[in-house]
Order: sequence, then C-alpha cells, then structure tokens
Amino acid sequence: MTTGISTYALKKIQDNWFGAAGNSVPGTFYAALFVAGSEVANSNNYSRVAITNNATNFPPGTSANPSIILNGTLVQFATPSGSWGTPDNVRFFDSGTYGAGNEHAKATIGTPAAIGTNDDVHFAIGALSFSLGS
Repeated sequence: MTTGISTYALKKIQDNWFGAAGNSVPGTFYAALFVAGSEVANSNNYSRVAITNNATNFPPGTSANPSIILNGTLVQFATPSGSWGTPDNVRFFDSGTYGAGNEHAKATIGTPAAIGTNDDVHFAIGALSFSLGS
C-alpha cells in the first residue's frame, strides 16, 4: 500500500517543531475505509476500528528515507451485514464517530476488492505503511 500523512497531521508536526504550543498526539486512532474519496456508508454493520497508539500497534519507524511505520497488529473490522462497496484506501482519524474527526494518515489499498455480507475485512500485520520523508 502506498502511504501518506495528512495535511492536518503535517501542520501539527510543523507547529511542534517550530515554536507553536505543543500539540497532543491521539492516544487512539480510528481506522476508516474509504471508497472514491468518501467513507464507506454508515450501514451494514460498518464502523471505524479503534487502535491504541502505542509501540505494539505502531512499532518505531525505519531509519530509511522515507522513514516507514507499519501496523504491528492485525486491524480487524466488524463483519459486514451487506455491501461496503470496494474500498480503495484506509484512513486514520482521531475520532471513532462516523464522518467526524481529523484525518492523520492514509494508506491506499493496492488491489481493492468488493466487500460483501460476512466477508472477513482485515489488514494483516505490516500491511499498512505510513511514511514521512522525501
């Protein structure tokens, strides 16, 4: 999956580095599935997935350029009771409420697949990567 840090998160990093008041880091991120720029419909048992922001779930990044952080644990969504469409990216927010919060990062799904009733929707350890650098 290709990676990216949101403009919101980059501004927070910039503010922390260059004299602005300190910003807190979310203690929990919430993974959300997106289809063509919109979050999957809030139906068919869809909900964001809470992931505690710690070194187990997000081990330290590499020293390469760009530095890469991979998910350190399985990211498991609820079992769909109907179609969720064909998500093409997963985004991380600071709110578990559908349609709310600030986006912090995004990973594009390399081979999107349609999600239907009773599908197992998850991202394996190391399947999501996020980077900063040139």
